Formats: sequence, structure tokens, C-alpha cells
Amino acid sequence: MSTFNIEQTDSQCVVTWRYHDGSVFTGFILLAVLTIVVTLLTHLPLWGLAVFFVALAIHTWSGKTKIILNADGLTSIYTNLIRKREERIDLINIRCFKKKIRYNHGKLSSAHYTYLLRMIAQNDRTNKSFGIPAKEDTEEELDALCNQLNVFLGALKAEAAGVLAKWELPKPMVFTLTSPPQHIEPPPKCRWHYQSDFDGFGFQFRADAKFSNLFLLIFGTFFWIGLVVFVLQIFGVLNPQRQPQGIAWGDMLILLIPLVVIGLWLFGVMLNAYLKLFSRSSWWFSLSEAEFRTVRFGLVRTTNYNLTDWNSLVVSLPDDEEVKPELIAEGDLNAIQTFYNDCELWQVVFLDTAGERCMAIEKLRKPEALWLADVILRERRAIR
Repeated sequence: MSTFNIEQTDSQCVVTWRYHDGSVFTGFILLAVLTIVVTLLTHLPLWGLAVFFVALAIHTWSGKTKIILNADGLTSIYTNLIRKREERIDLINIRCFKKKIRYNHGKLSSAHYTYLLRMIAQNDRTNKSFGIPAKEDTEEELDALCNQLNVFLGALKAEAAGVLAKWELPKPMVFTLTSPPQHIEPPPKCRWHYQSDFDGFGFQFRADAKFSNLFLLIFGTFFWIGLVVFVLQIFGVLNPQRQPQGIAWGDMLILLIPLVVIGLWLFGVMLNAYLKLFSRSSWWFSLSEAEFRTVRFGLVRTTNYNLTDWNSLVVSLPDDEEVKPELIAEGDLNAIQTFYNDCELWQVVFLDTAGERCMAIEKLRKPEALWLADVILRERRAIR
């Protein structure tokens, strides 16, 4: 059975669902029965507490949420047998809809997770979350609902701005061997370094140098040094005379546990940063071949591609890429174009005479991809 009842027209999208958790409902009923039994046996005036538990059970079981998204904004209505609560948020204040999953640690629930439909506002302090019942297919249904709401939200915003709601990806750009080079200059902050010799030419990848990564490595290193010293001090390795004793030793050990957890997480982040810092990758083109080389801590891995039948280049996004609903929710085509100009999803695809894919240089920004394609066309004689 579907979790959501969705009714969508050209002017509005109405989503209705019931939020109830069988274990919570049963727990409140048992507490109410237990309170009644205690009241009858002890003659204590606990009838108000019993009524309270019954009300909570009714609130849990009969609660129904309805959200209405239209040109005026988002209207949320929560009703049960006891009360009705209604709120409205203007369309201009809504950014997008997202899924959120929260782990139920120590809560009275048979489900391990709580699912939330989260409305992200222009001002983060006015974000709003709606509880979703945890079922077998809840996560997939919630993903589909967020996508549908974001697409509809984008259409509403486009209509309000008086523009057509066209959500299209940037079109691929095809360069044949007869296409004249455009002599494009390397883009600012280009991560690829061009190099050539008598045998061919290539590109070496240079990762972005970020101060935050350097700070993380320095901070992480000193954190681990301090953590090791702390552990050695607790167990009396460094200075046995100053080793904590009794309750003090137990308190220090309890303090050590979260520090170790933080340290392990930080170690994983540091390891990933070090791998990026000491890894090098490059492409080299020569004599109808392309070689992709990766060097990481002295270990070299190479992959070779045959470009004998190479006939054209295509600068494009991946074939399975679609405009993300979160971008559509902005209702602004310029925001979509800006995202795809800056993202690292572009690729330079080599096609043979039959239009089949030979190889591709991937994970490029659009300016980088256009520059690489132009350089390859200028230096094509080194390949063919």
C-alpha cells in the first residue's frame, strides 16, 4: 500500500498521508491500561494520567498530514480527532524539498529510522519537517515524492517569474577532425597542465590546493599526537608516577572513548586527503594511442586505448545525467546553467568512424573540457 496519496493538477499538488507507528500506539495503550489498574488498586487519583495516555494514543494513530503546494506557497494541515493545526509558507520563501533520515536511538519504536520530508526555506531558521511512517518502501517513495514536489515547485516559480519552464541539460558539442581549432586559452585555475615533446603531448592533473585541506592535515596530525600522549599517560607508559588512580583513572578512560571515535573519523578524512595530495594522474597521446597513468605512493597504474579509428570528439555530460530536481526547484534556468558550468561532470569523448565510443577523459569542468578538446584538435597530427 502506498504511503502517499498524491493529487496533482496544473495549479496545485496535494499530498496526504497518515503518520502512525504501531509500536508507539500499543505502548501508549499499555501505559493507559497500567495506569487504570494502578488507580483501581491503590485508589490514587491517576485518572488524568490515563486520559493523557489515551489522548496520545489517539494522536498517534489518527493523525493525518496534508500539504498543498500552489502559486501561493505551501500550506500544511495536520488533523486528528482532537485538534487541527494549519501553517502556510509563501512560495518565495521555499527553496526545495529534501529527504532526511534520523536514527531512532533509544526511542520507543520498532523502526530503526525516522523519515522526514524536509522543506528547505530561504532562511534556514524557518525550515519545516514532516514525519513520514517507516515502511518497507518508504525511502524510495519519499525520494520520488521529493523529486515530484521539486519539479512542480520549479514550474510554479517559473510561472511566477513569467518564463517558460524548460529544464534542459546543456547540449553536447561535437568536434570533428576537420573542425578548425579555436585556440582557446587555459581557463583560470585550470587543474590540467599541458605538456608536449617530439613523441606526443599530454595533460597532467593538478588537484586544487585548498588551505582547508592543509589545515586539516596539520590539525589532524597534532590531534593524533596529543591523543597518543594522552593514552600513554593513562596507562602509565610515559610517567608511571603521574598515572591516574581509582576514580580519576575511570573518568579519564570515559573521556578517552569519544576522543578515539573522533580520532578514527579524523584519521579516515586525513587518509583520504593524503591520498589526494600524493597522487598524480595524466593522459599522454602518441602514435594512435592514449595512455592514462595514475601514480599513488610510488605505485603506477596505466591503461592504454587504441585511437586508430578516432574520428571526432564530443564534449558532453554523462549519458545518464538528468537535471536534478533540487535545481529545478529554483525555477531559474540560469541557476541550472551555472551549476553545470562549474560541476565536474563533463567529459571529452573520443568517437570512431562508426560513432562508437573509444575512450573518454572524465570528471572535467566545462571550461576545462572545451580547452582540452581544442588542444587535442590542434595536436591531432601527433595521434594520427
